[in-house]
Amino acid sequence: MVSILFRIFAAKSSIVAYKYYGLNIINMLKVTDVEYMGDYSLVCWFNNGEKKYVDLEPLLKYPMFEELRDKELFKQFGLDGTLFWANGADIAPEYLLENGREWPPTMAAEPSPTWIV
Repeated sequence: MVSILFRIFAAKSSIVAYKYYGLNIINMLKVTDVEYMGDYSLVCWFNNGEKKYVDLEPLLKYPMFEELRDKELFKQFGLDGTLFWANGADIAPEYLLENGREWPPTMAAEPSPTWIV
């Protein structure tokens, strides 16, 4: 019974998450492209049209990500709807979208020069 209730809860939670990101269950949020930016940072493109710069260094304190402190291993990620590594670590696209920053960063408009007449 608990298993059935958990599945119902998980399904409802997923529907809410998909609606939140402007997607439907058939069109789940996915990472469609990724570019390594140096250190532990990536730029991710999503199937909802958004693009985010994500710094993953905070995740390196968790056991699953510890060995990815070696930047050569970190750079060897794969892409299959989300990011994954050979050690089994992966990251949900929702995490990347929520924790990423807009890319490219928007520049503040420069003030127009004030002319003294």
